[in-house]
Parts: sequence; C-alpha cells; structure tokens
Amino acid sequence: MINQKHTWIHGFKQKTSIDLDQDRANEIIRENFEPKANKIDIACRLSESINDKDNKLVFTKRQLIDLVLKDNAESEQEIKRLLNQYRGQLNGYVSHIRQELE
Repeated sequence: MINQKHTWIHGFKQKTSIDLDQDRANEIIRENFEPKANKIDIACRLSESINDKDNKLVFTKRQLIDLVLKDNAESEQEIKRLLNQYRGQLNGYVSHIRQELE
C-alpha cells in the first residue's frame, strides 16, 4: 500500500505534505517565542565572562554592562563619557552588549 504523504526522492522516502497538527504547531511557536533567559541573567553571564589583565578595564566593562542594562538618559550620558575616556576602544564591546541584551 502506498502512503500518500510520502514519496521517493533521490532514493529516500521524504514527506511531501505539511503536517497540520495544531497542538504540535502551538508547541513549536511557544518554544520559539518563550524567552530563554531574562536580561539580568544575560548581564550576569556577560559580567562573569570578562577576563582581562587590566583591573581598571574589567571594572569599566562591568560598569558598561550595568549602564546598558539600566537604559535611561543618565546611563547613556555615562556610557558616552566612558567611551570618550577610552577613545573608542570599547565601542564594539558596547554594541555587543546592546545586541545581547535586546
């Protein structure tokens, strides 16, 4: 008996129709849109992953993580001040933090 949902393509049996199981579709949607971790957990992980030899730079990077997490006007001014102080060395790091915390 031939199954109507499968066909032989390139020597393999492949599905040619869409599975319309609504419960399975809802489960996939829930898994994909459910937040995996909140921003504070991500910020803590970023803060723990800093491994520079310069203690001042480690402190500045942790401070930048906290400021990006706060996300207000005062913290943006402080971020700009720190980036000017380090002459743009940390611009890429700040953009990485912003992407991770979005």
